[in-house]
Amino acid sequence: MNKLCAMRKVIECLEIFLLEPKVMALSELAQLMNVTNTELLPIVKVLESKGYVAFDEIDLCLRPGHKHNPGAFLLQQGTQKGVNETTLMKVRNTIREIPPERDFSSSEFASLSGISRVTARRYLEFLVLNGILRKGNQHGEVGRPINKYRVVAAK
Repeated sequence: MNKLCAMRKVIECLEIFLLEPKVMALSELAQLMNVTNTELLPIVKVLESKGYVAFDEIDLCLRPGHKHNPGAFLLQQGTQKGVNETTLMKVRNTIREIPPERDFSSSEFASLSGISRVTARRYLEFLVLNGILRKGNQHGEVGRPINKYRVVAAK
């Protein structure tokens, strides 16, 4: 991709975010721009370094950056009650430390992150709703099944 073509793609990417500032999967943006994820990634990295987008490598999503929407680079508009940016950042950092093939419960996650089990469960459920985590059950011999969470594999 030559410099002029790359600049056009950067401008096209910015226009997409200006028209509809929302959380967007890297693959969705690549499809809109008619490029591959591999071709789009360097463009995203440039825009991220300048603060126009925030790229989350866990879920391969882009969010409007601090230059576009101050303070909203982690939280989506209309975030559910009880979810705040500081705790969400702590949860995200803990998730980055967990191997992608590992299942974990809210109790295990609470121990790893240093937050309460109830808070851990609320944030894990929030991330399930947003497609970042997947939830399943582990059944024992007696009692209720244990909810187990796992990071959704990147496509």
